[in-house]
Amino acid sequence: MDVTKLPIGGLIMGALAASLAITFALAFDQTVDTSGESEGSPEPTQLPPEGVDLVIAMIPTLKFDQTSLSIPANEEVVIQAANKDGSVTHNFAVYTTKTAADGGQDALGATRFCSRCDEVLTLNLQPESYFFWCDIHPNIMTGTLTAE
Repeated sequence: MDVTKLPIGGLIMGALAASLAITFALAFDQTVDTSGESEGSPEPTQLPPEGVDLVIAMIPTLKFDQTSLSIPANEEVVIQAANKDGSVTHNFAVYTTKTAADGGQDALGATRFCSRCDEVLTLNLQPESYFFWCDIHPNIMTGTLTAE
């Protein structure tokens, strides 16, 4: 049955169009933040837990809370990767370069894949600039780790 041919077909089509427009408007309002603050904004800087030298978090909207990290060179450094991105699975992996990561070379160190978790990675790196990413989201979750 074609409702557009009914005498009230225009009314029905108008109501459907209006409800669709309202649905999109409400969905858009839920996903766009006009306050200037991002839903995934990092929490205020806190001291790392005991035994941890540095914390990096995976936060909502598929990103790290920091894209540039610095650690002391030539000493063991414990990095905690805190996945705060809901039920989305992530990891934190460090490579010599982006080219090495793209080429499938082994990571210098990586956490396991997990969601809603805290994983710890211990590194001892020479003075250099390194590349990190989430192995699952390599095109959008990346950064630089500098050992100095």
